[in-house]
Amino acid sequence: MVASAGSNRAEKDHPDNLSLAGDGFDTVIKVSCADILALATRDVIALVINLIIMIHPFIH
Repeated sequence: MVASAGSNRAEKDHPDNLSLAGDGFDTVIKVSCADILALATRDVIALVINLIIMIHPFIH
């Protein structure tokens, strides 16, 4: 949750985060779902490639 609403309190309004200058917190959390999926996909591909490289000598 980016903004506080009613009784719900946003993480950026927590006292520990109020020391961030200006829109520092907003800059930190501006990560879209597409960004997360891109990073996760990159990591999965790297893991699979490394696994293939590791087990390739044992296949023959």
